[in-house]
Order: sequence, then C-alpha cells, then structure tokens
Amino acid sequence: MYHFLKILKSKYLPRVRYTFQETVSDTKTLWVLALPPVLLNLFRIGNSLLDIKSVGYLSTTALTAVGSTFTITMLMYALAASVAVSASAFISRAYGARDYLEIRNASKEVLSFGIIFGFLITGLIYLFIPAMIHVFSPLREPSAGKYMRDYLEIIALSAPAVMIVQISASSLIAIGKSKSQMYITGFQIVLFTFLNMNLTPEKICVLGKTLTCFNMGVRGTGMAYTLSMWVSATLFYITVSKGCVGYWNILKLPSVSWIKKIFKISSPASINWLMRISMIMLCTKMLRDLDNASVAIAAFRIGFTLESIAIMPAVGIGQAAAALVGNNLGEKNPEKATRIGWLAGIQGSIIAGLISIVLYVYARDVAGMLIEGKMDVADEVATLLRVMCAIEFLQAMGVIFTNILQTAGDTKNPMYLSFTCLWLIRMILMYVSVYILKLGSTGSWMVLSASMGLYALLIVITYAKGSWKKIKLS
Repeated sequence: MYHFLKILKSKYLPRVRYTFQETVSDTKTLWVLALPPVLLNLFRIGNSLLDIKSVGYLSTTALTAVGSTFTITMLMYALAASVAVSASAFISRAYGARDYLEIRNASKEVLSFGIIFGFLITGLIYLFIPAMIHVFSPLREPSAGKYMRDYLEIIALSAPAVMIVQISASSLIAIGKSKSQMYITGFQIVLFTFLNMNLTPEKICVLGKTLTCFNMGVRGTGMAYTLSMWVSATLFYITVSKGCVGYWNILKLPSVSWIKKIFKISSPASINWLMRISMIMLCTKMLRDLDNASVAIAAFRIGFTLESIAIMPAVGIGQAAAALVGNNLGEKNPEKATRIGWLAGIQGSIIAGLISIVLYVYARDVAGMLIEGKMDVADEVATLLRVMCAIEFLQAMGVIFTNILQTAGDTKNPMYLSFTCLWLIRMILMYVSVYILKLGSTGSWMVLSASMGLYALLIVITYAKGSWKKIKLS
C-alpha cells in the first residue's frame, strides 16, 4: 500500500500546485456553497430516522416490508439523480461561461425530459408490483407482501415529483443558489415528519405525552412522503421559474437534439445507478435465504440510514464541488477545478472519518432507541454499522469524486467501476459468503463494505489521472 501511494503521488499529485492563500480562498468558496446542502442532508438523515421511529411502532413484519421496498425508493431517487446530473453538467458550465441563454434552454429541456421519465417510472412500478413482492418478500413472512403492496401503490405516485425536485435542486446549486434548495427541502422534510408521525402509528410518545394518531400503518408513511414531495416539487418549480434558470412551460416536449445530449450524460449515470440498485435487490434476495432473513432485511435499511450520517456531509460537499468544478471548466480554468476537487475530497474524508468513529462506539445505543423492543434487529443494525464504519473515510472521497466526474461529463468511468466493483465482484463474494461459506448476515455486511472501499479507491485514481478535464459536453 505504501509503494502504491508513493507511485500515485509522484505520477499525479505534482500536477496540482497551489499556495496557502489559494487553499484558504478555495476552501471558503467551497463551504459557502456546500454548507446549505450539508446541513440539508443532515436534516434529511434526521427525517429518515424519524421515519424509522414512526414505522418502528409497527410490527416487525411491517418493518421488514418497508425494508424490502428500500430498493424501489432508491431506484426512483437514483434515476432522478441521473437525469439531474445532466442539468448540473450543462448549467454549471454555461454559468461559468456566463451563457444565460444556454442555462435557460438546458433547464427547460432537462425538466421536460425528467417529468415524462417520472411518469414512466410510476407506470413501471405499478406494472411490476406483483413481481417485486414475489422476489423480495421474505419467505418466512408471507404477510409482508400485503404491506409491500400498500406502500408501493402510494410511493410510486411520487416519481414525477422526485424528478422535479432533483433537477431543480441541481440547477440551483449549479448557479450558486444552494440556500434556496435548503429552504424548500427543509420545509418538505418538516412537512413529511409531521404527516408521518400523525398518519403512520396508532400512538406516539412526544415529550412524555402519548398522542393518538390515524394508525394508517405503512400506507401512512407512503402517503406522507408522496404528499410532501409534491408540495416540494411545486415550490421548487415556482422558485426556479422566477430565477435566472427559468422554466414555465412544463407541457413542452424536449427536442430531439437535447434528448441526445441528455442521454449522452445521463445514460451512463443511470446505468451506474441501475447496477447499484440491482445489486441491492440481489443482496436483498440473498438475505431472504438466511436463517434470520426478516431481521437482516429490516436491519439493512435501518443500518444504511444510520451509516448515511457519516456519508451525507460528503454528498453535500460533492454537490458543491461538482458545481464549482463545472464553473471553472466553463471558465477554461482546469487547474483550479482540479484543486477544488482535491480540497473537497480531503475535507469530506476527514469529516466522514470523525463521524464514523462516533457511530462505531454508539451503534448499538442509537439502533436501540430507534426500534424499541426489537433488540434482535438493533443488534444486527449495530453489526452492519460497525462493519461499514471501517471504510467511511474512503467512501466519502468516492462519493465526492464520483459527483465531480459525472458533472464534468465523465459518466462512463464510474459506470465501468460500478459494474466491476459493486456488481460483479460484490455479487460473486456475496454468493460465496451466503451459500458456500455460510457466513450469515455478518459475512454479507463485510462484502458490502469491502467492495465499496475498492470502488472508492479506484474512483480516486480515476480522478487523479485528470482525463475528465478534457471532456466536451456537446
């Protein structure tokens, strides 16, 4: 490892030289843009934990059902994020070049494409609900299938709204208006939390007082998410339409030329996400065959939600860094773009490492507070969380550099690395762990952690090579 790092430093890092003053200036610029999305992502994590707390009042079967649909909700977000990558790529470069007409054209075309795509996703989810129940519902929990159907039928309606939110948020960050994104999404999270805590459980304890709720179960949490997402989409649309991004005519179909440009950027990013989602689906299917299948699947969603406490700051930093990199590429200043990327990667890694230490120590306590009375699930969550904490510092760099590469137009290399590390290698090792070596759920968590660490390391090397600076978007 020492010799590998020495070769990496001698071959790539000397290309980036900068003074202390430049470092301070770039760091300040980065955090002015990054702080709102970082705070927002931490707020989102709190919202997710409250969601788990609300569902945690339900039966273990209901908790397992929501965990089984985790991949479907991730799929909606992933496809929306892939389309949003093209908005960020085009708009950040156009903003750096001060081409405001291009900014407006890009935002209109990408949004029109995204809305159509969102309704298509809704239709596909409804079409494949029976198949998803058959594949992902735990064999030892037949009643989980009903809960899955109840949840998916409502959550599918949020897909177009998720598209509008992701594309609008990326557009705002690309032009340096990250505060607007924070305010709107913050309101959406508060609304979701309020609706979820009132619609989902039968009773809930707040400040020592027991309150009676609507007791809608998993349908309540699905309804809370969908309603709050559509409110957020409406606010985003109004906000962006009044700014320099500007789009009002949502009925306009995207032009053929723009569809081609969007596909050029978004297709590899979509394939990248689809491979990750299919990997999670296959992992979930393998977890079904474990002796503690119900517990493992329930812990899967909860554990990764808690793990995101360490990684979500890096997501916000990556969004800001990607926008700044795009701006500097638009200004024909690739050296400054490279410098900002390294600053973001190093700082994000340090933050993730510090948070992961705290999570490792208090994993069991936090899990126990979220799902009171289900100690078997809490123990499994703690095991998963502690295994993942070992590579959080490296994963943070992987997240940041992936975001930068994709916004710069290099969506193919992350796709290739995802296939190699997060699909092929991971699936082979997962199969060996579950069916041959019989290592149980702990073996599965170790495979997930190791493969993610390998992906992150290779992404860092790809960024260091610098070929992404030469990519043209059109």
